[in-house]
Amino acid sequence: MKKILVSVFLSLFLFNTLGLGQSQALTQEKIQTLMGLKASVYGGLAYEQAQLSKAGKADPSMLFGVTATPPFLYFNFIVPDEKAKALSREIGMPHGLSLSKIQLTNDGDSHYYITVNIYLATGLAAGYRAEWSTYITQDNDPDSIPRFMVVEARSSSPTYSSVDFEAPPTRVDYTIKKNIVKTFVDSDKETTFSASFTLPEDPFMETISREWVESNDKIFWTSGVNDKAYYDATLANSDMISIYNGDVTIKDTTRWSKYVDPTPDTVLLSTGPVDLVVSPWHNVKDGNLTHIDPDLLQILNSNKRKRFGGLASLLAGKVKKGVHEPVFEFYTQTDVPSLYINFRVPKSRRAALAKAIPLPPGFEFAKVRFIENTTRYGNNLHPLGHLRSKRPEYMISLNIYHAAGVSTGYRAEWATFVKRTDIDDDTPRYMILEALSSTQSFDPVTALIDPENPMRPPASTFKYNVIDNIANISIMDSGSSFKAAIPLPGSSTAFKAKSALNWVEAKDYTYWKNGICDRYFCNATLGNADLTIVTPVPVVDKTQWSQFVDPVPFQILSIPEKLEFMILPWNNLNELKGSK
Repeated sequence: MKKILVSVFLSLFLFNTLGLGQSQALTQEKIQTLMGLKASVYGGLAYEQAQLSKAGKADPSMLFGVTATPPFLYFNFIVPDEKAKALSREIGMPHGLSLSKIQLTNDGDSHYYITVNIYLATGLAAGYRAEWSTYITQDNDPDSIPRFMVVEARSSSPTYSSVDFEAPPTRVDYTIKKNIVKTFVDSDKETTFSASFTLPEDPFMETISREWVESNDKIFWTSGVNDKAYYDATLANSDMISIYNGDVTIKDTTRWSKYVDPTPDTVLLSTGPVDLVVSPWHNVKDGNLTHIDPDLLQILNSNKRKRFGGLASLLAGKVKKGVHEPVFEFYTQTDVPSLYINFRVPKSRRAALAKAIPLPPGFEFAKVRFIENTTRYGNNLHPLGHLRSKRPEYMISLNIYHAAGVSTGYRAEWATFVKRTDIDDDTPRYMILEALSSTQSFDPVTALIDPENPMRPPASTFKYNVIDNIANISIMDSGSSFKAAIPLPGSSTAFKAKSALNWVEAKDYTYWKNGICDRYFCNATLGNADLTIVTPVPVVDKTQWSQFVDPVPFQILSIPEKLEFMILPWNNLNELKGSK
């Protein structure tokens, strides 16, 4: 498993003010200035968001982590088809939900499952936890995407859920000593689950499926309430240690044991920490919980506001003091598609680009590819898109989209890709070279020009619309401009491709030009997105970046659907070592 897979996303800077070739080294004084601005600006935004959460006008979002030691542990038991209906009755399946089969690993088959998940949590629900989960689909979901459903949860710490509200701690033991893994969990009515096995010296690795990753987007409880989860590549692109099921000793007297095969189909261990952002009780106001008594639903809404809105308010106070990381929602609007206009940097111009862009210490330029398998909704492979989906390139990528959430307005971001040389990770990452917006914005590069007035003003001209399937773009600021009229294919003739995982994980950490990063968490809106392949056309590029690239884009991609993220802005300030 790639350890913490990193990326780079939004860097805004004034070209005419900062200039190409300027050193990006940060002094301790500048870092302290940024820490003060972060606490003031983002602390204020966090407080406003918390007040909206307490009023029931916004959904709070919190960090939730799983430690690397001990690692995430999964026991995946097959539920035979003939026992699925009985299991559904045992659960008391809420209205509008149905038990679902799922493929958990790339090499596995699709089955009904009960997963016993044991781990040490940090953040929103700290302590040792054990959860029995199955997988369901929503009857009103046209794509029938499997989702997690927690059917029982136990914790070594007091917990709070939409099923039990307040629940006392129970015994959850999980230890690894001399490569011997042992677990013991107290369930209900004096029943227990215990297991033990020896860690292999030469482990076999399994890759979890995109379907299993996507099931985390909505984590249901037996009340029908769901938590909405966002994740990074620590989950989305992870390999897990597979334990031979014949080497595992299990004793299971819980009520779930009668619905599963006694020997687990797979036993999996993570190889690093797993990090999530969770929006708890996300659907209590969406009108679909008609099976819940109205009085109880009102109590759920009230408790969500008081419990999680109150916690958000407490954490906002810590953000303002500089002792906690803020978390904000960030997403794209759908009045226009998110466009990725990719320009190849030819070999003859790479040295000039490297000279013009002094990377922070520990970075170097990297190749990347955006898409995986290329198919057409109908028949043939797209010859151009299929060829280029297999070819990583040094590139400058222009991403144009309509933002909402913590950042708003129409945005254009010129980015290249880099990789870290100071850690054991060759993952390509975004590095934004320049960004323009139709509204004022806030970033750690522009903020250092004048800390008393840290906001970046909007571009002098920013027009982006789609008329008669033509994407019309006109952006001008500080003497540079970019214009294009790009024909977009109709939905019935579009060639589609899946996003490449190394491009998706490139967004996990968003590095700015001076080395400061925003950390991003996403869901399947990006990780399992269909990218439309658009035929490249000439553009009018009078930006400073045109001198480093081929004049015609080698690839244009479009995502018309909403993309959803959670962002932890300026996340590495405490760790960043500036020069004195």
